[in-house]
Amino acid sequence: MDASRAIPEGNRVTEGLALERPVMPLHPHNLFLQARLELGWVGSALLAWFGVVLLARIGRLPRAPRAFALACYGSSVLVACFAYGAWQTWWVCTLLLAGFLFVGVAERPGLTASAPGSPRPLP
Repeated sequence: MDASRAIPEGNRVTEGLALERPVMPLHPHNLFLQARLELGWVGSALLAWFGVVLLARIGRLPRAPRAFALACYGSSVLVACFAYGAWQTWWVCTLLLAGFLFVGVAERPGLTASAPGSPRPLP
């Protein structure tokens, strides 16, 4: 951990500029950059593989839960690219909770059907 502060070749950027601060803060506010710096190429490849497997699983869901799951996946990746460090406990727990909720909703038949008296859902 803390590898984003020890970027190789990082001192060349600050040579002659009299900068006393590190090249990058504790976490770069980018999931993919932080994974690359702290886990290396192998960790980045495993993270990419996990994302592709998750998208494949989402693709097998019924239509209504699939739309919500894709929206959750896309919004969480977008936020993870610009807002938080990758390993913050509350962020990881929030993503896991959302994933488990979507799996639970997708596996329960009848939750996507309309309630009696409500308009018929769009196909």
